[in-house]
Amino acid sequence: MDEDEACSSPVPLPIQVDGLDARWATEVLRTRVPGVTVTRLDVLSARAGSSSTFRLALDYASGSSADLPATLYLKGNFDLGADHGLLPDYEVEVGFYRRFSADFEPFVPHCWFAGIDRNSGQALVLLEDLTATGARFCTAPDPLSVDTVRGGLEFLARLHGRWWGGPLPRLRNARTDGTDDAASDVLFHPVHWARSLDSEAGALLPATFRDREFLAPRMARLFERNREIPLCLVHGDAHPDNWFVRADGTAGLFDWGPYAGTWAREVAYFLVGALAIEDRRRAERELVGHYLDALARSGGPKLELDDAWDAYRWNITNGVFWFLCPPQSQAQAVINANVERFVAAALDHDSIALLD
Repeated sequence: MDEDEACSSPVPLPIQVDGLDARWATEVLRTRVPGVTVTRLDVLSARAGSSSTFRLALDYASGSSADLPATLYLKGNFDLGADHGLLPDYEVEVGFYRRFSADFEPFVPHCWFAGIDRNSGQALVLLEDLTATGARFCTAPDPLSVDTVRGGLEFLARLHGRWWGGPLPRLRNARTDGTDDAASDVLFHPVHWARSLDSEAGALLPATFRDREFLAPRMARLFERNREIPLCLVHGDAHPDNWFVRADGTAGLFDWGPYAGTWAREVAYFLVGALAIEDRRRAERELVGHYLDALARSGGPKLELDDAWDAYRWNITNGVFWFLCPPQSQAQAVINANVERFVAAALDHDSIALLD
């Protein structure tokens, strides 16, 4: 069975919101819990974005398992203003949850269903409602503690070590595999660059970081350097607003779009973006070393800290370009917090000079 067949939904999946009803929920949940019957489904909330997301309330017939959740979280390709050109990205998330997420619980939400319906053009995941479990969602304006970041790095090491050096599971097509940022051509376009410089976040940049002609070739060099590092499976967007912390303190990731990338880019992107500047300065070297130890325990190589340190330092450069993030993609406070932290780290480490 190939990957596409493995992720095909055994039941039809609706593309319209009115198709989300008790009969549909019964069909999809029976793929996981045979015999369950949903008697009522209510949409408690809906949000448009790069995908459409819903919080659902469900009632069950008597005799159904007491372990079934009263609320669930649904992500899919619905017509709520989402960009349907991103369907391949939805399919990546389905592939991860369908094939691998159970191996990484509780660091990822429990998946009740994931599937792709080629007939309707739908790709969706039905997940545990993290809010109902007492988990809190992280956000960049509220920096994480050093201990929380340490736990998050242990999870990233486990993910990276699982497929270190390949072969990697095929979750994305060739266009989006590898260490280059598929969006860089758009973000580095002169018109978008100039518009971004005039934003709140652009005002936070020192003069050197405002020069597109100076920075663009160094970003290309960052990609070149990272191609020399063995690939692993990465989450790919591990900034604070994609993390949650369970009631017991376990830090985990949602919004999965994994691809073939490098450990150093992901670790720098998470660590610098998540910590207050002074906490990062105080703890970052110890934290990178902690990640490397966890990586070796998780099937990856034993990398020496002195050798890995420069790769961490030059990958900080990637986060400076948070100022290019379109304001419709993230709240301005999130963009500003990331820009402040990555600019400070890039200056502390002379990160851009490492790419000369």
